[in-house]
Amino acid sequence: MAAKVHHVGISVPDLDRAVKFFADVFGVTSAKVESDEVRNLYLEFENFTLQITEDPGRLYGETFGRLDHIAITVDDLDTTVQRLQDHDVAMVWEKPVRVGDVRCNFTRRQGGVGVVFQLSDEHGATHPSQEFHPGMMTDLIEEP
Repeated sequence: MAAKVHHVGISVPDLDRAVKFFADVFGVTSAKVESDEVRNLYLEFENFTLQITEDPGRLYGETFGRLDHIAITVDDLDTTVQRLQDHDVAMVWEKPVRVGDVRCNFTRRQGGVGVVFQLSDEHGATHPSQEFHPGMMTDLIEEP
């Protein structure tokens, strides 16, 4: 399987305002997915998913919102991480996190093409990983 874009994430200071914007402008609505740490909304376009995240720590001074990450599903996360590290791209966690059968990790903004990538595969049951907990999301926040 070739790598494929799963979703694009945007960080915003006010999720309700962003929801209204996408509904008013594009007519797109969806159900909220929330946790204690981060409020998320996944907007389903016909061929694309957009994740809107209310996370002021990841705005880096932007007032309305900013592109936060591009999520890509890969065949083998370990192989992809090694390729990234060969290009001096650092990962957020030493071991990927696991939610069910999905493992994922994020790149740091430094290196690569200056965009954070969320990478995932479906080897959570068989490959090394650590259990995810919502507090881990603060690890994504970097000093500007």
